Amino acid sequence: MELQRWLAGCLLLTMLSGTIPLYAQGDGGMQNRLQLAGRFMESGRSEEALSLYEELYQEDPQTFVYKEYVKCLQALGQYDRAEKVIRKQMRVARSATVVKVDLAANHLKAGQDKKAEAVFDEMIRKTDFSSGGVSPKELAQAVVEETGRYDVAAAIYQTARQMECGSPQNASCYALYAESLADLYRLDGQIEPMLDEYLLLLRFSPSETSKVHARLQAFLAGKEKAASKKNLETLERLLYRRLQQQSGQPLVQDMLIWVLLQGKEFEEALVQARSYSRRFDDGGVKWLETIRVVAGNEVSDQAVAQYEAFLAAFHDKSLSVAPHNVRNARVELLNLYFSRLERQGRKDPDKARGLKQSYQKSLNELGRDPETFGMYRNLAKIYAYYLQDRDSARLCIENALQTGRFSAVQKAQLKIDLADILLYYDKVWDAMLLYGQVEKDFKQDPVGFYAKLQNARLSYYIGEFEWARSQLDVLRAATAKLIANDAMELSLLIRENMNPDSTYEGLALVARADFLVLRHLYDPALELLDSVLRMPLEGALFDEVYYRKAHVYLAMDSVERCLEQLQAVYDYPQDDLLADDALFEAAEILQEQGKNEQAMELYQRLFLDFKSSSLAPLARQRYRSLRGDG
Repeated sequence: MELQRWLAGCLLLTMLSGTIPLYAQGDGGMQNRLQLAGRFMESGRSEEALSLYEELYQEDPQTFVYKEYVKCLQALGQYDRAEKVIRKQMRVARSATVVKVDLAANHLKAGQDKKAEAVFDEMIRKTDFSSGGVSPKELAQAVVEETGRYDVAAAIYQTARQMECGSPQNASCYALYAESLADLYRLDGQIEPMLDEYLLLLRFSPSETSKVHARLQAFLAGKEKAASKKNLETLERLLYRRLQQQSGQPLVQDMLIWVLLQGKEFEEALVQARSYSRRFDDGGVKWLETIRVVAGNEVSDQAVAQYEAFLAAFHDKSLSVAPHNVRNARVELLNLYFSRLERQGRKDPDKARGLKQSYQKSLNELGRDPETFGMYRNLAKIYAYYLQDRDSARLCIENALQTGRFSAVQKAQLKIDLADILLYYDKVWDAMLLYGQVEKDFKQDPVGFYAKLQNARLSYYIGEFEWARSQLDVLRAATAKLIANDAMELSLLIRENMNPDSTYEGLALVARADFLVLRHLYDPALELLDSVLRMPLEGALFDEVYYRKAHVYLAMDSVERCLEQLQAVYDYPQDDLLADDALFEAAEILQEQGKNEQAMELYQRLFLDFKSSSLAPLARQRYRSLRGDG
């Protein structure tokens, strides 16, 4: 203990006097002195740091001491002394070539640009990269780290490429340095050479496509919107020029299609994709892939037209399309029609009947197999929810269940669909039986968890709150995030509105209203919700009631009344549990209506007043976008 106190006292003397006692001359002492010198540098006491670094460097000119010593000299403006230290280090270092980078950096900091260029030039000319003494990557990285000179780093790779590969005709050898050069050109903003190198890389390493796309996306997603747009336009222009010069190169056209999609120039991307499939006879693969991207960006009208053109090209033989691609296109087109029908609501039975006939025809031609599984599900939903034909919906699912081509999990999903349909038609006990079968057969599978969630919801609808909550609490702890979140939300609603003194009258009315909304019986649902608002003792439920009424009015296309109810939620004085959700939804609706100023106010209110909300970052992003930040 006494020895420890003595050592601590010596260290204190060290910090006060700037001298180091003899006991500290070992490795531990060197580390202590390095730390002390670093603290001197941070506090602006460079002269005191310099004396320590000089002493340490004399003892052992190892790299980390040398580097800090040179930095200290440069901070004091003593560039001549720094140069002497660097030249001394060049004589003892493992690689004098890498240390030359420090010399060039020192010249640049001293304002001696010509000397720096001379060092760079000599370093590149005299380095034999083929000998294995120093690698181009090591030297280029040192140049970028110490000087930020991307052009010099690129020249290093170019020299190494010539030295090792010889003739430019040896393209496969040249491609060895393509990735590193492309990244340097990208960081330096040199778009054309960057593009050439990435194309060279992909020519010999197509497996690197995802990596190249990721780096180009980062390049195109610059901080400044105008610069990002300019980069995109430059890339497009260069690729169009390359396409004219190298029309037989699929790589160039493929890259052009990708760049057009990044700029959301879907029409031109589709033109190029169709041209690609025709020119390179790929069975329609590129065209179909591009249609899928367009459909995924919710440009449904354009995607529908392209799917139809794709199928027409197969029938009129204007394009050689592989049969499996035709099959996939037919299925995807029907699914796209169905998605459009869902977005439009249940207002056009004629469209629903037409789509039903299309599904029936396609299923008769394609048969029952895993690819048509989704078609059976959608057809059953059309019967049940759009044509009010429960029996046909049941028959459709039962026919699908009889096939041996669907997996056990797919059949379980069909059972859940049938249970959902039965619940929609108020067949509560039949639905509960089907949910229970799936839950029992797939206890540790997502489809079984979903069936358990549906059964818990059903129990909630019919007022069995304790049982529903017990099942929901199990799901909160043992399932995927999406199901767990839904379970937690409903469990919290039940828990917060149940107490020993309550008759649960308000919660029962809300649950019955939720069941009516599920069945699209909006007017009686609104009546039940309004009755809760007339019950003063159920004030804790009022924000939930307003929130539900907002969604009902939105489903009824009464947008203004929806906004009124959402405002009642986020202005509700007693509870802010739903306020952030209501603010975000209201802002989205206003944004869709083009009322950007009002939307910005709500987005701002959300991220200022509800900083911990999961919606706050997205609200801030939307706010900045509307403000024009890019």
